[in-house]
Amino acid sequence: MGLTSVAEHDGSPAESGRRPGEGERRRLLVEVEAGDRRGAVRPMTYALQLRGRDGRWEVAALEAAPALKTPSNTQKEGAGR
Repeated sequence: MGLTSVAEHDGSPAESGRRPGEGERRRLLVEVEAGDRRGAVRPMTYALQLRGRDGRWEVAALEAAPALKTPSNTQKEGAGR
């Protein structure tokens, strides 16, 4: 298994090496490639919620699927037509 990319939920590159504040939260999209014994490689994507605890990041939740839209970028139905 190999790490392909890590990005913030909004698509910006994830910063690393920073110690989180207690209770601080982040949402990341993590892409990896996994291989089987036959050499077949499969890309996989995980949506993670992280929470700061004792100066480190911990996985707080593994989301079912990445959100495609957030309230901040979704127009009200019928708007803009």
